[in-house]
Amino acid sequence: MASHIFLLSTPFLVFSLLAYASFLASFAYSATGAEVANGRKEAEALLEWKVSLDNQSQSLLSSWAGESPCNWFGISCDKSGSVINISLPNSSLRVTHLYSLHLFSNRLSGNLPRDVCLGGLLSYFAAFENYFTGPIPKSLKNCSSLVRLRLERNQLSGNISEAFGTHPHLNYMDLSDNELHGELSLKWEQFNNLTAFKISGNKISGEIPAVLGKATQLQVLDLSSNQLVGRIPKELGNLKLIELALNDNRLSGDIPFDVTSLRHLERLGLAANNFSATILKQLSKCSKLIFLNISKNRFTKLYFHQNKSLP
Repeated sequence: MASHIFLLSTPFLVFSLLAYASFLASFAYSATGAEVANGRKEAEALLEWKVSLDNQSQSLLSSWAGESPCNWFGISCDKSGSVINISLPNSSLRVTHLYSLHLFSNRLSGNLPRDVCLGGLLSYFAAFENYFTGPIPKSLKNCSSLVRLRLERNQLSGNISEAFGTHPHLNYMDLSDNELHGELSLKWEQFNNLTAFKISGNKISGEIPAVLGKATQLQVLDLSSNQLVGRIPKELGNLKLIELALNDNRLSGDIPFDVTSLRHLERLGLAANNFSATILKQLSKCSKLIFLNISKNRFTKLYFHQNKSLP
């Protein structure tokens, strides 16, 4: 049975419940405030997580039994008997039934859990707004069950082109504001359900791949603040984009497709590139556009109507 787990301790990582309010919130507190009842709820949640581990890992937690977790290995409690810290460094725990892991908005550091998708069931992984370093876990590359991935605003590094494989169910991925490098040479035609891809604020290089246009469900594409070069591929005109952010790169040329094909477009950022040709000849037909930034380029004319230009 898949488990919804909100805390995982791996070698070199100790996740404090003092800082992790959402973990404590996952324990339903008794309406009367009875400490014993609360301890039982905490024990039940911890035992549920233990069951998600493989047999070898469960044997390392043999003391985890009964209704009072305060005497269990790696568990610390306050005077009231409530769990305040779980410390299991160097325990090499292997999670095989993990479905959901939320570690976001803390002060966690070190590497992300290496075997986070060991059991092949992980669907939701959120570790944004921390201080994680190192590469994206290799177990995510073939994690075909993944639905939502949020790792933005960390210090992750490594080659993005080697980090992902086939993800037919993935619909949201945000890797913004890290130190990732490499090119966007992913198997985009196999991202059948991806609606949002954000990787701004990294060191991504090369050109925008034409095959990105095969991610047909894509609505939000943010590639801003990277080191991308070349022209915008015409295949992006096949997408039903609502937001397109390409600002702060080294892109050049013109928009190679009729911008009116992006009839759903609401936000368009092209600032701080090397665009110099005429652009957006039929911009006035984008009736849903509410934000446009084309500053810091080399434009000579802007056409806002098909037959009228502004000097």
